Amino acid sequence: MALIDPCPRFSPNCTTKCQLPDGVNYDYNIKSPIPYDGPLTKTDTPWPKPVATWTAGEDVTIKFDPSGASHGGGSLALGASYDGGKTSVMVFQRLRYAFHSGPSSSNPPEITEYTFKLPADLPSSDSAVFSLVWYNRLGQREYYRNDLDIKIVGSSSKSYTGPELVIANHAGYPTIPESDDYDIGTGSVAPGTAPASDTSNSSDECTPGELKCNDDQSGFRTCTWGKWGNGFNCGTGTVCKTSEANVVYCGWP
Repeated sequence: MALIDPCPRFSPNCTTKCQLPDGVNYDYNIKSPIPYDGPLTKTDTPWPKPVATWTAGEDVTIKFDPSGASHGGGSLALGASYDGGKTSVMVFQRLRYAFHSGPSSSNPPEITEYTFKLPADLPSSDSAVFSLVWYNRLGQREYYRNDLDIKIVGSSSKSYTGPELVIANHAGYPTIPESDDYDIGTGSVAPGTAPASDTSNSSDECTPGELKCNDDQSGFRTCTWGKWGNGFNCGTGTVCKTSEANVVYCGWP
């Protein structure tokens, strides 16, 4: 699955084609996953100018190519970045049933667009990067990503805090297993709603991308640059769990 509106870098399939940067070709494999041991994104090169202007606090719509394969859904999330895509804070998610209205083993997508409200305090920027990540439920364990060059207007805020957009199914990061349990992997895509208060073992060495549950199972922590970084709480009524495949996620007790 790949976006067609707004147009991701450097898709040939968009509703409106954008002018390519000098020396850059269209990505005719835009629907393909990111190579397991390659860079985290298809390209660091932006479009010459933003492909859309979004207003903080207002509804926006993202649309996907209906000819794509949904691989039974899975989970997707969209993050906003102000450092060229190196770090992203999540602004939208569709857990468990991406591209479908409920449990599905279908390849053709049932849903190809989502409308959501941008946070009102998302800072304005002429060069924000929105990264769309998707983790398929069925088939090979893969990491799909599209990057969007977006102009944001309408906000006087200088910063925005939210859950980090977490990477999975890539070298050095957690793997979300193929499963009929639709809660598997939701913790990897959406690490909660606020920083967790538990800071135990924060100085322990760890493997970048590793996740672990807090001692009280209220949430989990992520490993950044070999050290345990900020933690995140699980959603209301859920607790942190570790599956038999050693995947950390938030699920019902």
